[in-house]
Amino acid sequence: MEPGESGPSEPRPGEPRSGGPRTGARSIVPEGVELQRPHPKLATAKYIGSLGWLVIAAIGAAVLLVIPMVFKGAQIPLWVWLLVILPWILFWGIAVFRVRVFMRNHGFALLEDDYMVASGAWFREVVAVPYGRIQYAKVSQGPLLRRYGLASVELHSAASSMSATVQGLPLEDAEALKERLVSRGSAQLAGL
Repeated sequence: MEPGESGPSEPRPGEPRSGGPRTGARSIVPEGVELQRPHPKLATAKYIGSLGWLVIAAIGAAVLLVIPMVFKGAQIPLWVWLLVILPWILFWGIAVFRVRVFMRNHGFALLEDDYMVASGAWFREVVAVPYGRIQYAKVSQGPLLRRYGLASVELHSAASSMSATVQGLPLEDAEALKERLVSRGSAQLAGL
């Protein structure tokens, strides 16, 4: 690196790390828009969240299989065990795939006049909300997000049915993003 050149810089608060623009036929994000991506710890939180449902299903299946063995001394055939275990494995595989696709497709961009959020694993959507239409923005955390120091920013617009949520931002970045959105919305309203 030459003297005077600067290397990659850390993103400013409210502008988390980016994951390069998604281009090509598979992306519905407009060409040239670079999305800011969620923190990688969000994937871990989502895996743990889906694991909770798997544990509940496994306990239920174990109870259904073990009760006949304990109280009636019945032998459970192998095909019954497979009938219980294979859907559990299939569900886990779908959960892992869904989290990976979600992480690849989820992000936001602060454009000149709009706030854009891309999301969805199976059904993808891109929502662009003009700053002047912002009603309010809020930061929220569930138990898993709190454990990893992450938060979500939810934005509601003047259209009652329109909202945009960005998940998996570090708490400080989420607070900064909320403040930027509110200040840009106030500035746009003042200009009207």
